[in-house]
Amino acid sequence: QSDAKDRELAMLKERMSSASRDSEQTRSEISSLRIENARLTAENQTQGDKTNRLSASLLNSQKELMTLEEQLLAATHERDSERIMCVRLTNKLEEIQDKCSKAEDKMREHLDELVALRR
Repeated sequence: QSDAKDRELAMLKERMSSASRDSEQTRSEISSLRIENARLTAENQTQGDKTNRLSASLLNSQKELMTLEEQLLAATHERDSERIMCVRLTNKLEEIQDKCSKAEDKMREHLDELVALRR
């Protein structure tokens, strides 16, 4: 009976020792997981910071692009207005040239009449 109790006691000690090793292993794994979690959290924060900086940079670039697009639109409108004005001025110049040509023709006619009268 004493041998059976000794064996039972030895088995219990072995199970306690095994449970203690398992517990220590679990603690070690938990500690490693906490360290890994802290590392990943820091990495995630760094990536978040980078993302925020890139988002801000993108927003600024989009604002600059919008400003440039507005400037281009204004310049295009101004150029179009100048082209319209040039067409109008060209048309007016052609009208004036036509009037001048007609006036020159009339002047020649009058000169011809004067020359004819002097003869």
